[in-house]
Amino acid sequence: MTRYTRLAVVAVLLMLVAGALIFLYAPEDFLQKEPQRIFYLHVSAAIAAFACFAVVLGASVAYLRSDSARAARLARAAAQV
Repeated sequence: MTRYTRLAVVAVLLMLVAGALIFLYAPEDFLQKEPQRIFYLHVSAAIAAFACFAVVLGASVAYLRSDSARAARLARAAAQV
């Protein structure tokens, strides 16, 4: 098992733990009750998506300036995420 595979397995396990903590440990909101908990998941996903958009922008600008294959790979990988 490669180092990246192990890191991916650890990341998936941590996401599962976070999901369990969101729905089993986090307290309910007084007004919204159960549906409020989904914000813990959606807000972090939106932040990660905007971070990937920023990486795509930066890597694309770097590619256009220098014609770097590394920048093109980084932009493609961030876009897939």
